[in-house]
Amino acid sequence: MLRFAVSTAVLLLFIPLAFPKSYQASRIDVELQVQAGGDLLVTEAVNFQFEGGPFTSAFREIRFKESDGLDQFQAFMDGEELRVGAGEVPGLELTHNTDSIRFTWRFAPTSDSSHTFILKYRALGAVRQDEGRDLLLWTAVPGDHPYRIQSGRVTVAWPPGVRMSGEPEANRKANFQTIGQTVAYETGPLDRNRGFSVEVPFVQGSILTQPPAWQQSAERRSAELRQAVATAIAIVAPLLLIFIMLVVRLRTARTIRPAPGPTVVTSPPDDLTPALVGALRGSWSDWRVALATLMDLGQRGFLEIEAQPKRWWTGREFNVRRKTDLGGLSGQEQVLLRLVFGSSDAYAAEVPLRKAQRNVWRRWRRFTDALRQEAREAGFLDPDRERTRRRWIATGGIMMLCALVGTGSMLIAFAPHGQLLPIAVIVAIGSAVFLLGFLVLILGSTLTRLTDAALARKQSWEAFRKHLKELASRKTQLHPEWLASYLPYAVVLGLGNQWAKAFKDRGVSPEIAWLVGSEQFDGSHVAALVAVLHTSGAGHSSPGGGTAGGGGGSSGAG
Repeated sequence: MLRFAVSTAVLLLFIPLAFPKSYQASRIDVELQVQAGGDLLVTEAVNFQFEGGPFTSAFREIRFKESDGLDQFQAFMDGEELRVGAGEVPGLELTHNTDSIRFTWRFAPTSDSSHTFILKYRALGAVRQDEGRDLLLWTAVPGDHPYRIQSGRVTVAWPPGVRMSGEPEANRKANFQTIGQTVAYETGPLDRNRGFSVEVPFVQGSILTQPPAWQQSAERRSAELRQAVATAIAIVAPLLLIFIMLVVRLRTARTIRPAPGPTVVTSPPDDLTPALVGALRGSWSDWRVALATLMDLGQRGFLEIEAQPKRWWTGREFNVRRKTDLGGLSGQEQVLLRLVFGSSDAYAAEVPLRKAQRNVWRRWRRFTDALRQEAREAGFLDPDRERTRRRWIATGGIMMLCALVGTGSMLIAFAPHGQLLPIAVIVAIGSAVFLLGFLVLILGSTLTRLTDAALARKQSWEAFRKHLKELASRKTQLHPEWLASYLPYAVVLGLGNQWAKAFKDRGVSPEIAWLVGSEQFDGSHVAALVAVLHTSGAGHSSPGGGTAGGGGGSSGAG
């Protein structure tokens, strides 16, 4: 509640000599006189002991969030009342803020001295109604003060005939004594930023005939909020239920259930390229599709990967080297090599693997467009299912955008008026539409675009993936020829690291024709392969990388 602060005059700005200074409060006394009707007459006195200096001002900030305002101000310094007026010395300045008033004492420079500052005021509506009683809840000593208080006393007095309905309390340990219509708290020493709040309950109706205006306003807003939430739920819940039922029904109706395929496949089930296997699995944005294609092209003699001497500042590096022209390659394979090595007019003979990865990713759409076209020509993509999928995704995105724009526009219109009911309804409906749009988008992204024949082939490849995973995880014998033959498929199926490390851990090191420079790995092609996979990021899906109540406030000196 209280905020006392003392600031220093600035002397000799350009002399780097700082005079040490400090201060503390030898004592603070607060008197609270409860009035019939709930107002509170407050007298606050603090004695500051200044060491060093000079000090030229002090300030006190009073917050009135849980009151109906403050008035009847009087301020004193060492027993002399100060006039209100900016710039007067000695004098008092007032600054009104949204929920507080700041008082600033101005006085002549002083050092190594002791001064008493007193502030008197009335807090309107300080007593509240609470659980069948009239209650004074007040922060007498603020919890924000960067100085030590040696001792303090808080006294609460109330009108004759008014009785307490229970024991007075405080937010921390203190001695208190009740004599007649007065209760006095002895706070003892208070460390920095240690406040003191009191709570005195009175018999209901002995102080108040009705709640103070601020409490009535808070209760009205709370009731409005409850009503708004109930109204929003009543509006949104049926819409949400109906829409979810519709979405589930449509989703169930469009679910494709292909005929059961083989459960055990121990070799590649057909002659698909690794890229088309990735297309079957929906891996359109997965770098592993491109890497598996590069490895497959290496198997077929179109390129090779060479290990470079290891440098301590860069670690292991690899280069991709082109060996032949693009004759006999599919469309997506030609596009990939152009992205790796450059345009058709200026092919590079060799590029670092990391640079190749960046080149491909910067123009990834070209590769996926070519791959999608090849998958369409192979009969993997159903045009009707693709259109349905796009419609669902577009509908979900439009719903989310409309929810954001509509909710924001309505809030701008209603928020300044503080109308809780329409605001809550707007937020609830907007949130529901956004959530439904998100649900539609997610469901749309899960709808398959594959034909029934492609789904059957996908099942076979998933069975082969299961077989590769079991071979890598179990302590079974691995044939050397499996590594080179199955590696591109293992990479595109998400098992590249696991597959290569299985050979390395079991000491099987077959020759890999497209991987050269293996002397850097002590003769282990498998160790080189593991390093290639780690360097290229093949294990990842994409490349790159206070106390409630009246009063409160703060205090300090400087």
